[in-house]
Amino acid sequence: TQHALYSLLRRIEDLRLELREYPWVCDSRNIGEKTSFAKYFYWVLEQNNGFITDAHAEGIAERAMAQSFALGGLAEYSPFLINANGGWYDIEAAEFNMEGVASLARDIASRMRDNDIVSTVKVFEDNKERCMRCGVKSHDILYYLIDMMEDDLPIEATRRPHLVKSSHKGLSVLSVIRMFIKDSDRPVSIEELYEEFVTNRKLNRSGICASMIVDDDIVEIGKGVFWSRSKMNINDDFINEFDNAVVNAKMHSRKIADLYYPRDELFPAYNELPSIPNMRWSEELLVAVFSRSPRFKLFG
Repeated sequence: TQHALYSLLRRIEDLRLELREYPWVCDSRNIGEKTSFAKYFYWVLEQNNGFITDAHAEGIAERAMAQSFALGGLAEYSPFLINANGGWYDIEAAEFNMEGVASLARDIASRMRDNDIVSTVKVFEDNKERCMRCGVKSHDILYYLIDMMEDDLPIEATRRPHLVKSSHKGLSVLSVIRMFIKDSDRPVSIEELYEEFVTNRKLNRSGICASMIVDDDIVEIGKGVFWSRSKMNINDDFINEFDNAVVNAKMHSRKIADLYYPRDELFPAYNELPSIPNMRWSEELLVAVFSRSPRFKLFG
């Protein structure tokens, strides 16, 4: 067995071999005390000027009989190890121009609003020549380098590939989208959000989830269309007027099982409801307004 072979090799006591951790067999002349897979892998990187490809790394793991999770856990071994752009980098040995990257990060931060969020995908595209001069060949390398230095920068890496100002660490894609909708002077569709944040800003599309956009102020007023309650003046006075309209409407509607009134009979054409300037009633808007009513609930 593999264990038996390892035990026999230990009995040989060959000074050229280091056998301190199963299943690692290391050349003591090169690796010295570095007997774990992580230490061995780091040594290989150093010998290859700080970079090896993913294929090379997988080959090392296979030859060393490392577990399938071994490569995935390597980044935890050292803050100077990153897996990006199709390979593994030792930051120190790869000789990136860290001051150049820091200078770029400071320039980006100076152009950002406090409540802004940017993507390293866009930063890299807009500053590709500058990144290349710093040895940065992809947006994910740029992200990891900024993440390493963020304690000394006015910008911080959040969820890859996003960057925010250090003074707004808790800022998320969702919170920025909500602010965008609240600042708009008209309703905003989901397609417009994709255009602004995915196409223009290069943020992750997965961060824009229609079902999660709605909050205490943001409501869905049509299929995939959002706006702010405050912009529509859906306040306490409006809700009171709305409730009075429901009271009047239910006087002319059937009561089912002594529990509820059919919605299509209460408001067959929404004519009895109070108007919202420059807005038309819809099923989605009706649901949003009912959710604020202290007197009535909508079911189904």
